[in-house]
Amino acid sequence: MRTNEAISLDDEFVDLEEGIIEIHQTKFGKSRKIPFHASTKEILKEYVRTRDLHYPSRNNSAFFVNSHGCRIDRTAVQRTFRKMCINGDVGTIKGLNPRIMDLRHTFAVRNLLKCFKEDLDVDQVIIALSTYLGHENPECTYGYLTSTPELLSLINLRVEKKYWRK
Repeated sequence: MRTNEAISLDDEFVDLEEGIIEIHQTKFGKSRKIPFHASTKEILKEYVRTRDLHYPSRNNSAFFVNSHGCRIDRTAVQRTFRKMCINGDVGTIKGLNPRIMDLRHTFAVRNLLKCFKEDLDVDQVIIALSTYLGHENPECTYGYLTSTPELLSLINLRVEKKYWRK
């Protein structure tokens, strides 16, 4: 999910029983449903219990709120993420500045790596991944294929196997 999509979420679009988030009319005017893991469901349920305990009469329907019970903003999200990285000693090497959006990229690359390692049909997987990420089309998701040396190496091996090693 994009940061702006999470920030824009309202309570009505988070189904904690089914484990589905509905994203409406975001980038490229698309809408989609995103399933989430049972462990995430429990964490989000606890978040809602705590949020509602602290802000029982909020005047907004924002799912994620700040310390005043108002919708969080992008700057606060990035600032909090950066603090968490520093506290966890992640990206503290000079010149590195991890961004929360890097998590989306990592998710996509890891799924593509898994696809290649398990010799799955990349074209089929990329369609599902593209939809899940909310990309305009699968071609946008293919951009992740050139992102890491490991991915490029796996692509190269698959091409060699298919066309030159018979």
